[in-house]
Amino acid sequence: MDRRDIEFGPDDEGLRRDVGDLGAIVGEVLREQRGEALFERVEKARKSAIRRRQGDADADGELRALTTGLAAPDAADLVRAFSTYFQVVNLAERVHRIRRRRDYQRERSGPQPGGVESALLRLRDGGMTADEAEALLMKTCFEPVFTAHPTEATRRTLLEKQQRIARALIRRLDPSLTPDETESVLSQIRAEVTAAWQTDEHPSDRLSVADELEHVLFYLTDVIYPVLPAFIEGLHGVFERVFGKPLTSRCQPLRFSSWVGGDMDGNPNVTAETFSDAVREHEQLLLALYVREVKDLGRRLSQSIRRVPASAELYQRLERYGEELAAVESSTPPRHRDMPYRRFLRLMEAKLEARRRGESGSYTSVEEFALDLRLIADSLSHHRGVHGGLFAVERLRCRVEVFGFHFLSLDLRQESTALREGGEAVIEAFKAIGSALAGDPRCAGTVVISMAREAADVRCVLDLAQQSGIADDSGRVPLDVAPLFETVEDLQAAPMVLQELLNDPTYTSHLAERGQQQMVMLGYSDSNKDGGIAAARWALYQCQRELAGIADSSGIELLLFHGRGGTTSRGGGKIYDAVRAGPPSSLHGHLRVTEQGEIINAKYGLRGIASRTFDQAIGAILSVTGDPGADIEPREEWLAVMDTLARASRKAYRSLVFDEPRFPQFFSQATPIDVIERMMIGSRPSRRASGGDVRALRAIPWVFAWTQSRIILPGWFGLGTGLESARTDHGAAILTEMRQQWPFFRVLLDDAGMVLAKADMDIAGRYAELADIEVREVFDIITTEFTRTRDGILSASASDTMLEDDPVLRRSIRLRNPYVDPISLLQVDLLRRWRQEGREDTSLFEALLASVNGIAQGLQNTG
Repeated sequence: MDRRDIEFGPDDEGLRRDVGDLGAIVGEVLREQRGEALFERVEKARKSAIRRRQGDADADGELRALTTGLAAPDAADLVRAFSTYFQVVNLAERVHRIRRRRDYQRERSGPQPGGVESALLRLRDGGMTADEAEALLMKTCFEPVFTAHPTEATRRTLLEKQQRIARALIRRLDPSLTPDETESVLSQIRAEVTAAWQTDEHPSDRLSVADELEHVLFYLTDVIYPVLPAFIEGLHGVFERVFGKPLTSRCQPLRFSSWVGGDMDGNPNVTAETFSDAVREHEQLLLALYVREVKDLGRRLSQSIRRVPASAELYQRLERYGEELAAVESSTPPRHRDMPYRRFLRLMEAKLEARRRGESGSYTSVEEFALDLRLIADSLSHHRGVHGGLFAVERLRCRVEVFGFHFLSLDLRQESTALREGGEAVIEAFKAIGSALAGDPRCAGTVVISMAREAADVRCVLDLAQQSGIADDSGRVPLDVAPLFETVEDLQAAPMVLQELLNDPTYTSHLAERGQQQMVMLGYSDSNKDGGIAAARWALYQCQRELAGIADSSGIELLLFHGRGGTTSRGGGKIYDAVRAGPPSSLHGHLRVTEQGEIINAKYGLRGIASRTFDQAIGAILSVTGDPGADIEPREEWLAVMDTLARASRKAYRSLVFDEPRFPQFFSQATPIDVIERMMIGSRPSRRASGGDVRALRAIPWVFAWTQSRIILPGWFGLGTGLESARTDHGAAILTEMRQQWPFFRVLLDDAGMVLAKADMDIAGRYAELADIEVREVFDIITTEFTRTRDGILSASASDTMLEDDPVLRRSIRLRNPYVDPISLLQVDLLRRWRQEGREDTSLFEALLASVNGIAQGLQNTG
């Protein structure tokens, strides 16, 4: 598989090598597993796709012939071949990000853009003192909230194989490898690619909540837990390098939360039992990790009192534990009697194990465990042990400070109507929260109210807490409540709801007990589905500004919780740009954001990538919170332009999606939504209610279907009409000015431009041919708006081509297009045949599933 037609920059030689070697391995695996015939078919399809994109008139017919009428097993093999290539290229690009980060760190020619060091240097150069920077860093927090994903298309067993391939590629970065060692690495990669080829891509049964929990916890235990201390140590090192003095306090700007097991909204499989099971599983997995680490510390800290003393405080604690756990202490081998740290850690291990089993003699709180670790650290520090084991102790202390005994805080989410009705399932869920809080006050997170519309929705949560016995004797409720505003109208009403809550003495008393902090969640997915990308982004921006103003005037701290997804239409994109694009007044050092599905794998699947994700998120928070220049408000005329643009955009979007009577039929026939809704992925139903109406469909499968058909409509439709209306009413010059000077507007156009670059109206036209002739005019409306949007973005950006300022993304798309196009054409043919045969043919459906996965891998997006 030849990649010589793709342009690589001078810093990308390593990526070129990896892509070439991995492509060769995929070719070898195809020949071995399915013979020369499949390999030749893949090569012909790839070359035809390339020539087709270069304008060769004959290539289109050749590609159609290669992708039409294949037997289902042959079609599935062809799709799997291209999909396998996407998987390894995706990994190569992630490893290249790690390579480039190491280059920055090794060369020290300057900080990597968009990270913590870059932000601190800018703040320092702007006049911020070390003390001010430390205070800012201490109040900074990035909190990813991991959620289940109903269109996650990759099985865990395949994710694990991909991780092993990535680790082999990372090992290959070592310049000291011998030729034999390099060949061994490539052999390991080939073994994993072969095993992945022989593994079924799709589960035979729908995922359970327990499966989803296992999936998310994999990233916590295998990636985030190991990388966390090194990242925190790096922060301390960066601060000292920038300001010339160390931090005076321990910095912990990370916190982790989850919805898996607690997201009841529209999912009958999530119950009080799954909530309790998830909380228990969080603690059990974390305690197992702590036990392993404490056991390892016991082996390391073999200091003898004949060689070096330990602190009196540690001896006192050791004596007390020895009396409490006499059986453990008496079983200590005689040769360990003069090793105080080893004895102490053995008793600590016993207390952790007792907590795991729910037995007496256990740690009753994480603070008690943390104190024991501090006693060891202090004793080592004062008795010549800084280089005799302190480093390992501090790493465990770091983990304990972030994870506690709970690993993740588990939110409960439920729809507002269900909460107000207060049925038995809801009451039981609140009782489960109460039980969890009794074991660890931090293990249960926030109660999130979906489709919140009024203050009563929030107040009813406090009433439920009272009914369920969560409140204490004084009536205090130890829970944060976050209304989630999802549609455009609800976002517009959100400031009024918050003001009403702050006018309620009972609720303000609750806030006083919660540290005067109010969380509000903003829905990116449903607002986009409701009004289109431009109207949704503008409603979100205005909502944040108004909420921040109300909070400031009321003396409370507003914590915004961003319900983002992976795709542009659901708020996805580069985290640094997303943070900079929001109103500066709305960010107070704490960024809480949902992370879903394949985005979790992309951002946290490798340790080096996870570390960079943390670096970029915290760097963005520091930049916006600490940069005085970021507080410059957009000019009034810009706001007027956006009002015009959003209004016209929303009208165009809704006239198609909700008012065009032919649209529902076109959507159901010209996208593979019928396949997506039958896939055994995710525990949550794809619809909020039964029936075929677009309104009932959840935002994630809605976006997934449009992405598969290469239209990706939710990421751009209506924006062109909005830009045209704004240009007519306000002139073209102001749009260019806004693109250059206003981060919000620049990110809006750049995000939509990225989607347009991934979309393909010619391929989409093949999907449109699947629709009945009487509804195909809907596609004409879509293509007209596509051209209008493309031209409008290019005009406002003063550019000739999309992604002119992003050569890396442009290369990434070019690298994949010749492999996505054949899968798309195969999917069109398979859809036609499957539907003609009554959607019953198992082998055709299996091939369709493979095509869905392949396109998702190629475009790197599901929903």
